[in-house]
Amino acid sequence: MKQEIRTVRRFISYSWYLHVGLCALLILGSVSQGDAQNMGPWPTKVWSEASPESVGINSATLKIAEDVYPQIFPSSYSLLVIKNGQLVSESYFHGQSAETTNHIYSITKTFVATLIGIAVQQEWIDGVDQRVADLLPDYMVHPKLEAL
Repeated sequence: MKQEIRTVRRFISYSWYLHVGLCALLILGSVSQGDAQNMGPWPTKVWSEASPESVGINSATLKIAEDVYPQIFPSSYSLLVIKNGQLVSESYFHGQSAETTNHIYSITKTFVATLIGIAVQQEWIDGVDQRVADLLPDYMVHPKLEAL
């Protein structure tokens, strides 16, 4: 019994890392030099959509990812693929939909950290110490938040 519990804990631990790694691979696989100049009309209230081929993604590979993803991550709710500011694929699992709200716990921090790392690598931002206000010059910043 103790061995089974250790095996389940190890699987949960590995599956979390696999989940984060798969997300990172999907992100990194979608980012290439020059994509910042080719960004679509994001952010808006509604994502514009594009076919996988129109943004350089193989539809067959994407279909495999959509089929395999819920098997690898049975507690996952959805898989969205966005490239160049356009929604390429939107899949929901286990009776979920775009309107369903779900708890995502701490994965947001990991996802944001991954995106910041990509932005630094692609030289879209100077580094992790760059102020958010410098990145959004068209927006007014509350005086109490100027140091951020």
